Amino acid sequence: MVHGRKSLVVDTVWKEFVEAHQVLAQYLDEVTDRVIRETLGEVETEARERTALPEKA
Repeated sequence: MVHGRKSLVVDTVWKEFVEAHQVLAQYLDEVTDRVIRETLGEVETEARERTALPEKA
């Protein structure tokens, strides 16, 4: 919890939080992609879309 002037929180603390969040999210995305590539191999193909099965009556 942060106590302080609203302007300090909005102008400084919130901006720093948003920036840190973006950096962390990008890093975690990169690590996740790398782990998946290393685990499954260097397969870079797109998934194929399957057609829907006909509905049963």
